[in-house]
Amino acid sequence: KAMTGEIIHDCIDLVFTGFQLLGREIAPGAQSVLQASVTETKSIVLKHHQNSFGFSWAGLDYKMQDKLQYECRLEGYDDDWFFSGERNEMAYTKVPPGRYAFTVRFSNPELNEWNSPRTLEITIQPPFWKSTPALFIYLVLVLALVETARRILTTMITLRNKVLVEKALTKAKLDFFTHISHELRTPLTLILGPAAALKDAENLSAKGKEHASLIEQNARRLLRLVNQLLDFRKIQAQKMTLNRKETEILPFVQSVCRTFDELAREKQIRFTV
Repeated sequence: KAMTGEIIHDCIDLVFTGFQLLGREIAPGAQSVLQASVTETKSIVLKHHQNSFGFSWAGLDYKMQDKLQYECRLEGYDDDWFFSGERNEMAYTKVPPGRYAFTVRFSNPELNEWNSPRTLEITIQPPFWKSTPALFIYLVLVLALVETARRILTTMITLRNKVLVEKALTKAKLDFFTHISHELRTPLTLILGPAAALKDAENLSAKGKEHASLIEQNARRLLRLVNQLLDFRKIQAQKMTLNRKETEILPFVQSVCRTFDELAREKQIRFTV
């Protein structure tokens, strides 16, 4: 049209005519990713496994249908425009999760320039294990593991310190008993000599000799217990090995029980072996 010397060209519209998902044409519906016709849709939300999709479109000018040249781009995925020529469809496969914008534009053969583009936003949701709630759960689990590790480490350190303290106390106790045992050996040795001399050399009655013998036996028994305690300390310090040998049980039992004969008579207890 010519008006006051200026030439005005009719605008050619472009619309989306189809949307394909996983190789199938998608129709609008309640259970569909398209709630309305793709021509009226501004954005589409897909799940992470719905990452293969395609578009088809058309320029609404039948006079120039064979002359229109198209190019498209999936912003956020394509680095540059893709020139498709007269082909009015495009497909993508294995697109990672994210937000994209599919844009199509065409060349106007009368103006020799690209017309205003048409855009459809595409959002591919990440899988649950990559979603924000999942990341929050991971963070909570990591914090829980760190706290658990901290408590375990603290408990181990506390127990180790307790063990060290117990070892130190045990060593102190053993050192004390060892020292006491050394101190007991001297008076016991001094008791054994006079007791043996009293029993053998002095003119004692039978009762007196029995008492002297009892004193000697108990003193030797105490000395043997003290020596055993010292030997136990040597074994614990790995300075002595334990040697087993066979022995007669009856004489051993009789010698132990004989030390209680006098006490049994005083208490009027019949004590026999």
